[in-house]
Amino acid sequence: MRLTVGYCLVVTVTTAIAFLLIPGRLVSLFTRDAQVIADGVLYLRVIAFAQIGQSFELILEGALAGAGYTFCAASREHVRDGDAHTPGGLVVARVRAGRYLGWR
Repeated sequence: MRLTVGYCLVVTVTTAIAFLLIPGRLVSLFTRDAQVIADGVLYLRVIAFAQIGQSFELILEGALAGAGYTFCAASREHVRDGDAHTPGGLVVARVRAGRYLGWR
């Protein structure tokens, strides 16, 4: 797992640095609209700080699934995807996870 964390850190730290240092260039690859570029620059600067945390989340989710804790990993995925933002969302996440993973 340490090797995986190292690989992910190399990629995500590089991405985060690019998001902080050259966000305008990155966004301008996709549009020429000045307002969209301004909004995209702000978004990339904010999301740069989340990159490292997201990589750890994905690594640990995969480790849990690989260790056989599929309910925990699938539940976290549904919470992350927004299924658990409403009352009863965890129940929906459990039902959806069970359907996807073959639980009865």
